[in-house]
Amino acid sequence: MKPILVGGKFRVTFEVIDGLGQSISKIDSTTNTPWNRVTIENVCQLPKVVKVEVLLPNGQQRLEFKLGGNSQTNWTKSTLGAIASKGTATLECEIAHKGGPANPKEPIQLDKILSQPALNTTFLPETDPKIPFQIVVHVS
Repeated sequence: MKPILVGGKFRVTFEVIDGLGQSISKIDSTTNTPWNRVTIENVCQLPKVVKVEVLLPNGQQRLEFKLGGNSQTNWTKSTLGAIASKGTATLECEIAHKGGPANPKEPIQLDKILSQPALNTTFLPETDPKIPFQIVVHVS
């Protein structure tokens, strides 16, 4: 997927990858350990701690996120420390085929991107008309 610029601060790539780190557009019961990945490049001048919130708009009918062995419809993670100016960070969560009827356009939504205006401050949502945004995968 092509990166999008969010709020003039971050260049974000949102994708599903297989166990080898290759971007994929299809998930089925034979897919090798798929992951949902958000890659964030800090394009502003100041270091930023970033948090993302991702969800499955259709619930767990076909897909589910795996967190510590638990099945969930969403995941939230923040960077470990600040992303330096021009630096990148990757946040990931395992995603699994759950079954259900096939869907050639199953959505996965990057619901929120939040950042701290200064270290050790409250996370504030990035306001940009591009957020939330979705990618779709073929689930069979």
